[in-house]
Amino acid sequence: MADREPGSIEVEGYASIRSARVDLGRLNVLIGANGAGKSNFIRVFELLGRLVEEDPGDFVGLNGGASALLNSAGVDEIRVFLEGRPHSYEAVLEPGSNDELIFKNEVLSRSSDVVADDFDHWNISGGNRGETSLHGLDREDDVPIAAHLVDLLRGCRVYHFPDHAVRLLRVPRRVSRHGRSAIR
Repeated sequence: MADREPGSIEVEGYASIRSARVDLGRLNVLIGANGAGKSNFIRVFELLGRLVEEDPGDFVGLNGGASALLNSAGVDEIRVFLEGRPHSYEAVLEPGSNDELIFKNEVLSRSSDVVADDFDHWNISGGNRGETSLHGLDREDDVPIAAHLVDLLRGCRVYHFPDHAVRLLRVPRRVSRHGRSAIR
């Protein structure tokens, strides 16, 4: 990821996640029961990375379409808020006519280190609603935080190791006192 780590992420309306807020560090490990939403939470990061790589349609299609990604509790949008002090990014996605996700709203913010309530705020929604509006802004002087956020989002990578992958690892054998392998 970028040289600054994200502070937290809020997710609403994504798959099995009605609403969640998680503080983040450079390395994050999720542990929980089957069906708790770990994989869905991880896929939010993949979605963020795909948004900035300009291929959210592929992500949505490969994951069953917008209808499969929306929370089944009657929610009609997905909201992701990523805070990476002093910058933050919020994307609100809604279903389009072809079971794709389109941007309803996209906001960049920068808070001041001096005054807690002093912040710059850019509503960057517009243009092609199927793509992020961050591109182009990341090179403009009037929205200086866009480059940092593009770098942060581009760094969203998912490394997901299923439980059965452990069996594929080569485990060294230990020899017992009796000369037999302790692991079979």
